[in-house]
Amino acid sequence: MNDARERRPPRGERGFLDDLPTPRLARESDAKAFVELFAVLDDESEFMLYEPGERRLDVRAMRERIVHGRRSGREILIVAAREGGRRGDATPTLDGFVGAFRPSYYRGGHSLNLVLGVRDAASGRGLGTRLLVALESDARTLGIRRLGLGVLATNARAIALYERAGFTREGCRRDAVRLRAGYVDELFMGKLLCPPDD
Repeated sequence: MNDARERRPPRGERGFLDDLPTPRLARESDAKAFVELFAVLDDESEFMLYEPGERRLDVRAMRERIVHGRRSGREILIVAAREGGRRGDATPTLDGFVGAFRPSYYRGGHSLNLVLGVRDAASGRGLGTRLLVALESDARTLGIRRLGLGVLATNARAIALYERAGFTREGCRRDAVRLRAGYVDELFMGKLLCPPDD
């Protein structure tokens, strides 16, 4: 085994981000990889809302979600996909995603509520930032004014990521999420994409 190829380059070293996938809009053909990614994220992280095995989603339902979300304009799904397939098929490997949901009612239609997840193996390398940049670009194109999210108060890395991306803390729901270790507060964060007085 070649250790140089297996080693993750340290921050600042040439090539640090070169091996990260470029974020793109989800495609119907990503459905299988999405279901696999959700299972991995639910297994790896207590910061996703589902316990391992609790999320009920199959490939057909995920494919329909991708298609319907795009057609309706109610959901944006952006993935960080390593193309080229694996195990002899053409299914990409998803290292992360950001999903944004637009309310169907008029009074909330100017905003997107988002969720972001990155595999542990791809974490800490700038992929979350790249996904947020891609989402914000699409949101601006759609005329979205506001991005919002909820994050567990114990998820310091995610809070720091969102604050670097320009999100501000807007509120807190106490004991909003029940983990195995106890109850955790959920912080609300938001970012305005247009100046407040336009």
